[in-house]
Amino acid sequence: MTETNKKGEEIINDLIDNYGFFNTYYKKSALWNKESTLLELEEDEILLILHLIEVDRENRRKGEGTETMKLLCNLADKYEKEIRLKIDDWFGTPKKILIKFYSKFGFKYNEDEEIYIRKNRALKAYK
Repeated sequence: MTETNKKGEEIINDLIDNYGFFNTYYKKSALWNKESTLLELEEDEILLILHLIEVDRENRRKGEGTETMKLLCNLADKYEKEIRLKIDDWFGTPKKILIKFYSKFGFKYNEDEEIYIRKNRALKAYK
């Protein structure tokens, strides 16, 4: 386990300890993996906030983003955390495509907060 393990960073530490991700030079919550996928995450005891998932241009459309999202969803379920994100087309992928992508993983739009939420599968009250 990493020396910085603490409550609220279970998913980040699991990605580093067991799945080949490593910290970038500029902040702990930014992680790269060997397949050139960048994640920017924020985590506490109950939430994982996904700020960014980016796959290098030459590696896009090869399933790396899908595999990374599957991993994040499985870890969120393991640690009983909800995932939240905002969909933004700032990097060039149209919102329509992003909405379809995240919907495959169970994300639903919350109008009150203007974000997409994927509830933990262990929670029975998910609508």
